[in-house]
Amino acid sequence: MPLPATWRLYGLPLTILALALGWTLVVLWPQRAALARWQARWEQAEQARQAMEGAMAQLRALSAEAQAAAETTERWQASILRESECPTFYAHLVQLASQCGIRLSRLSPQAPVDCGGLYRIPIQMLCSGQFSKIAAFLAHLENLAQIVWITDFRWGPSQGESGETELQAVLNVFVEYSEGSGQNGGEA
Repeated sequence: MPLPATWRLYGLPLTILALALGWTLVVLWPQRAALARWQARWEQAEQARQAMEGAMAQLRALSAEAQAAAETTERWQASILRESECPTFYAHLVQLASQCGIRLSRLSPQAPVDCGGLYRIPIQMLCSGQFSKIAAFLAHLENLAQIVWITDFRWGPSQGESGETELQAVLNVFVEYSEGSGQNGGEA
């Protein structure tokens, strides 16, 4: 039996359309969902990559900061006296004063003060001479390899010769005592 004309006119295209729609729902729709899942995974991977790049930049910055801190610590360690170097340091101060042409009347180390692992030794100093020579002596102190922290700074006219200046100050140096050296909590 032949198909009616309306079937040929409408039925066949509708069947083809229904098959195409069915194929789309069965085949393409899951692929579209899979494509959406893959796209979401790609976006997550891209976000993770960007986060990793940010973390790497932070790590590089922290590494640079750690390197700078290590270099600073190294410089500080080099500028701290060892217990065995103290007598040599005191002799160097006397020699430096002599080279600058000033009289060092007093250079007396006091009891060490515990600074949490290091000790600060205050050294009372009294010197006299021409102002420019005392200033040169202070400049030499500033350029020493060791850290010298000057406190209780007092200038005045010398009680000896006229025209001279007198400087009274406390020079603080930092010392690292070796274990078993008899140093007990800052007691001398």
